[in-house]
Order: sequence, then C-alpha cells, then structure tokens
Amino acid sequence: MYIDNKYYRLSTILYRVKDIVDKAISNNYFWLRAEIGQLKEDRKGHLYLELVEHKDGVVLAKCRANIWQSNAYVIKKTLGENANEILKNGAEIMCYCEVTFSNLYGMSINIHRIDLSYSLGEVERIKQENLRKLVERGYHQKNKELYLPAVLQRIALVSSKGTAGHADFIKQLEENEYNFVYHLDHYDCQVQGDGAVASIQEALSEIESDAYDVIVLIRGGGSALDLDVFNHYELAVTLATSHTPVFTGIGHETDSSLADFVANRYFKTPSAVAAYIVERTALFYTDISRMYDGIMQSYKQCITVEQHKLEVAEKEIRLYGVAQAKQKKQELDTLSNRLITEVRKRLHTEESFIESATQSISYRSQRITGKETQALKEKTKLVAYLAQQCIDVHQQQLNTSLEKLVYQAKGQLKKERVRLVTFEEITTAYDLSSILRKGFAIVMHNGQLLNEHQELNIGDELEIAIYNKKYRIILAEIKEVKQWNNLLMKKPL
Repeated sequence: MYIDNKYYRLSTILYRVKDIVDKAISNNYFWLRAEIGQLKEDRKGHLYLELVEHKDGVVLAKCRANIWQSNAYVIKKTLGENANEILKNGAEIMCYCEVTFSNLYGMSINIHRIDLSYSLGEVERIKQENLRKLVERGYHQKNKELYLPAVLQRIALVSSKGTAGHADFIKQLEENEYNFVYHLDHYDCQVQGDGAVASIQEALSEIESDAYDVIVLIRGGGSALDLDVFNHYELAVTLATSHTPVFTGIGHETDSSLADFVANRYFKTPSAVAAYIVERTALFYTDISRMYDGIMQSYKQCITVEQHKLEVAEKEIRLYGVAQAKQKKQELDTLSNRLITEVRKRLHTEESFIESATQSISYRSQRITGKETQALKEKTKLVAYLAQQCIDVHQQQLNTSLEKLVYQAKGQLKKERVRLVTFEEITTAYDLSSILRKGFAIVMHNGQLLNEHQELNIGDELEIAIYNKKYRIILAEIKEVKQWNNLLMKKPL
C-alpha cells in the first residue's frame, strides 16, 4: 500500500531507458537476418514490419521495424522487379539497420538497406535442397516416362489470361504456317504472388485424366524471385506425378526451375513450346506425306509392271495361237497328203487288180464285167467319202481348239483391262477436278483459302470456285450457323 513513498513517472522511466539505449547503441548500424512476419504500407509510402525469428516452429524473438518513405523508395529501386517477392510476409531478409527507442512507441528497428544477393542466394539454396529431395524420391523421371503422342492436338493450357506469354503461345499455335488446327482448353490461374502455387495446383487438379495429349504450363518471363513459384516442392511433385505429359515454358533464358526439371519437356519461352508442338505435328505430316508418296510410287510401279506383263502375255498368247493354228494346219496338210497317197496307192492297186482280172476273165460275159465295174466305182466313192469325212472331223477339231484359245485370250485381256481401269479410277477419284465435280467448292477470301480463323464482314468479296466455274460474291448478310472443328491436322481436300 502506497504510504508517501517515492515514485517515478512513466515518462521518467522511459526517458531513462531511451537515454541508456541511445548511449549504448545510438548510430550503431549492423546487419540483421530476420523473417518478415507482417508487412503494411501506408498511403505516404512508409513500410511497417514485424520481424520474427523461428526455431523448430517456436518464436524466439519478435520486434517492430520501420522503413521510412525515403529509404523505401531507394530499397525498392535497388531490388527492382524482385521487390514484391522480397518484401512480403514469410520472406527472410538480410537488412542493414539501427535500433531506436521512442517514449511513445517503444523499441523499433529502422531498416536502411536490404541485401538483394542474400535473398537470391537463399532462394537458390532452397531450390537445390528441393532438387535433391526430388531426385532421391525418383520424381525427376516420372513424367518423362509417360507416352507422348506423335501429334499433340488436345492441349490443356495452364496460364494467366491476358499476359504476354499467354498471347504469344496462342498466336504461335493458331497462326502456324501449316494451318494445323488444335483443340485448346485454357485453365486460368495465378502465376505469381503469394497464392500462385495453390492457384496452379487447383488448375492442374481440374484437368481430367486421358482428356488431353499434353499439359502446357507457361509464364511470360519475370525476375528470378518472380519465377520462384515454379521452384516450390509440392508443385514440382504435382507436375511429376501428373497423369498427362507436361511441357513448361516459364520464360527465363539463363536458368531453369524445378518445374522444368520434372516436366516431360521444358522450353525457354511460351512461344518455343508452341513452336515445338507445331513442328512435331509438321514432322508427323511430313512422314505421312512421304508414306503416301511411297505408296503412290509403288502403285505406279505396280501398274507399269502389270501393264508390261499384260502386254507380254498378250503377245505370247497371240504368238501361241498363231503357232498352234500353223501346227494344226501342218498336221492336217500332212494327214491329207498321206490319205491322198494311200487312196492313190489303193486305187492303183485296185486298178492293177482290175486290169489283171479283166485280162484273165476277158472271156466272161459283158454282164459280169459291168457288175464288177459298178462295184469298183462304189468302192471308189466310199473311199473318197470316208477320206472327206476324216478331213472334216480334223478340220472341225482344229477350228474348235482355235476358237477356245482365242476366247481364253480375250477373257484374260478383258480381265487385265478391268484391273487397269480400276487402278486409274482410284487415282482419278482423288483428283481436285473430280472432287469439285462431286459438289465441293473452293472459297477464297482476299487471295487466301477461307478458314475458321478469318473474320468476314459485310461487303467483303468472296471468290467461289466450283467445277468449270468461278463466282465472285459480295457479302450482304453474314450469319454463322455452326462451327465445325474436327480436324486432326491440315484440312484435307
């Protein structure tokens, strides 16, 4: 209980404390390493911080700190584009400062400078530690082992809409020189700042399995600390264990991030990612074109060989038919000559016999002589008739064989001509004039083929080519009915 004892006023005590502090450490500047627990900036440009020190999750020390407007301007200018990543909650800084004491506000630390190289070095140290853990746990090869299709047509784009990197990727992909068409779905997310990692992971979680050929994660450049989002360990694990191959185009030329390290493929810029996708498609298209050219060449060679075989067969059949006819004719002539010789010999023999008999029986009566003469004539007619019948039979057999041979030759020639015509019709069916004759048309706009990327306006002139005709049409009304987008690569005619 107070009974007229001596007492001190609060101001007296605080003035004394201030005097002691000023004498001990006033105007003594030193380097301090601490973590920013809280950071606020007023409308005049002064920064008010709460510096903390942790160990194993326990707060060991805490103190207010200030960066006055004049120093804040110099510090932000020195940090440049890394300022927002260094001056934020949770960042560890190395600062050049002094301790001050105020009767009203107590002890605080005035920060004069912040070491940029320390912050960058700390980022690199954490990055290397996370890299070591990724390698030890086998995450660095998981996404690279996924199958990558030859044509990457279905693309899930994870980026921030409205950024330069997003626009560069879209332009490079859609305005490709080959007119390839890609199916692109955009998953918008934040790619820098405190919530960037969670935003990117949320966008990746929305991508369905087997819905896309590739996931493309891009960002259009920035400082080393801006890009530190892509060195986050949990984000790297998410990318490494993705169900779909991941391409990264973070937009930095001199260094790579952990996201690049675990991705299936990484590129320096968003444009480079799009260029690779287009060139991969072009390579596939070139291979297909070469295969088609090879098939067409083989087809033409086959046609030439078969046509040559047909011509040779036709000549062989013609020569064989002529040879067979000649051979049969020779056989018939030989048989006829032999028959005639035999008949003549038989006639000569009979005539000799008759003459001999006539001489021997000249004494017989005229009746017997006449009878024998008549019998001889009948035999002669019979022999001549039989000889003619034999000749006719062999002639008919020769004609039948010749007709059969000619019929078979014509049938074979007709069959080969039908095959040749079929091959020619297949080639003609894919000719541009044949396609136009079926009702298709070619539409030109400003000297170029009209595609889904060109915009039409009232008053524009279109040139429409159909079979044997061309029309020039000026648009008076435009109404889009339905968009058709079902092409895996360059639009076929």
